[in-house]
Order: sequence, then structure tokens, then C-alpha cells
Amino acid sequence: MIVEVIHPRTGAVVERARVDESALPFTIGRARANGLVLDDPYVDGVHARLVAEPETGALIVEDMGSVNGVVLATGDRAARIRMHSGAELRLGRTTLRFWDPDAPVPPALRLDGGAPTRESGAPRRTAVSLLICALAFGSLGALSWLGTTARSGTNTALAAGLGFAAVAAAWAGIWAIVARVVIHRSRFVTHLTIATATLLAVMLIGTLGEWIEFIWPPGNTWAVIEGAATLGLLTTSVALHLANATTLSSARRWRAGAVASAVVLMLAGLFALADDDAFTDVPAFSESIRPLKPSLLPTVDAEGLREVHRELREEVDEMAK
Repeated sequence: MIVEVIHPRTGAVVERARVDESALPFTIGRARANGLVLDDPYVDGVHARLVAEPETGALIVEDMGSVNGVVLATGDRAARIRMHSGAELRLGRTTLRFWDPDAPVPPALRLDGGAPTRESGAPRRTAVSLLICALAFGSLGALSWLGTTARSGTNTALAAGLGFAAVAAAWAGIWAIVARVVIHRSRFVTHLTIATATLLAVMLIGTLGEWIEFIWPPGNTWAVIEGAATLGLLTTSVALHLANATTLSSARRWRAGAVASAVVLMLAGLFALADDDAFTDVPAFSESIRPLKPSLLPTVDAEGLREVHRELREEVDEMAK
């Protein structure tokens, strides 16, 4: 196989080493005696080695008891990994990519002008990311426009969309800075996609909850479901951000996401306790009127309404006594 050393900032190949059967076992590390020498302070003297699997002859990467381990593309550490063409590993802060010598390469560029060859899936991923962002901004603007009765509904929708974009961009920018410091690649578009997709999902859950609460006002079942779903989305969002900004393992990323959700839940509980719950004789109904047929709503006739009034009056009289 061919082992490529990937530049942490640009993603370009900075070194290639050919691993033949005669060179096995092939060691990788910071010591100068290795077959592949990595100038990375987070790599051990002899960090890992390549050996052939006795049964199949497949190339195996073995961790030599290193401090930071051999990390898969998923973020998990592994002591022994069977390699295949196109696979990537991370040793310390260095990414290694393995290729079969016969793997196809992109066509040559023309000398009369041609853009540098990019990864085949990169443009498609960027297009999908931008589509998700546009969908999130458009959905928020549409919901704001539908939810207002003011004459300046369009301005309200534009302001909501721009505010949403500013918050998402600021959040993604913070994660991009963290990623630049830790893994030397900002991945701003990826973080922006995670942020907007999370906010879009939260917004859709909230909209669905408003309809459900309008149709069935009594009870808190949906509020519990909505809160659990929101906390799950927050946990997933933090884990995905960490996967694209740090070198943490999968377990640590999910634990960090769970801790973030627990902190948000605790703060929400504190705000709820601090909320002034003074008595008022004004009935409160937090939902907007929805354009639904009466047959779809749980309604009562006039006699039923009088019965409800009678029960409430008796309850108030008992409270007064």
C-alpha cells in the first residue's frame, strides 16, 4: 500500500511512503529509525506499526501502546485495524491515508488553465449544506410571516430570517475557531450546517407542538415529549460539532453533549422557578387561533359549557371556604 501524510490545514498530501511486503513490519512514529517519520509532538517514538495478517495477507495497523492511540475516522480509538484503500487514521494530530497502488487518480489538468482538482464529493456536500441553511432561513421567515397579523409582516419575516442567520453564523464561527485551534481546519460550512439543521428541527418540533396544544390544550404530555426531543437534538448537535472540531473519541463527544443538555435543562428549571407566578383573574391561553374546522376540535355544546361553569364555580366556592 501507499501511505499518505495529510497536511492538517490544507488537506494536501505532504509525504508518501510505499509499504512493500519486504518492508514489514513497517513502523510509524517520531523516532528517526521508523519507516515513516512524523514530525508531530503528539506522536510517540514508535507509535504504530504495519504488519500482514497471517491468514489473508491483509495490511494491519497495530497500536504500539502509544499515549494518544490510533484514532479511526469515526473518532474511536482502536488497537488493531485492518486497512483498505482510501481508509484514514489519525496518529496524534497527523492524518494518514492508505491507498492501493492501483487506485485510480483524477485526470491531469490542462496547462492552458484549469481549477485544482477537489475531492469528488466536496462540491456536492457544500451544495447540500447551503440548501439546508437556505431551507432553515426560509422556513423561519415563512413561519414568522404566517404568524403575524401586522401590516409589516414581510419586514418581520425578513428580520426573523436575518436574526436567525446571524445567530447561526456566530455559533458556527465559534466552533470554527475551536476547530482551527485544535485540528487546524475551520470547517465553517459544516458547523453552520449543523447549527441551522438543529435550529430547523427545533423550530419544526415547536410548530408541531403549537398545533397539538391548540387542538388538545389540557395536559403536559406533549410538553414533556417536546422538551425531551429538544434536549436530544442539543446533545446530537454538540456531539457533531465536537466531531468536526476536536479529536475526542465518540464516547466523550456524546458525554459532552449530554452534559450540555443537562446544563440547559437545569437553567430552564431555574428560570421557571424564578418566574413570577402572581395570581390573576385573567385567563391565559398561549396559543394563536388556528384555521381548523370545529369538527376537528374537542368541543362541547352550550349545555356542556354550563356544566363546566357549574363545576368551576363549585371548586372556587370550596377554595373560598
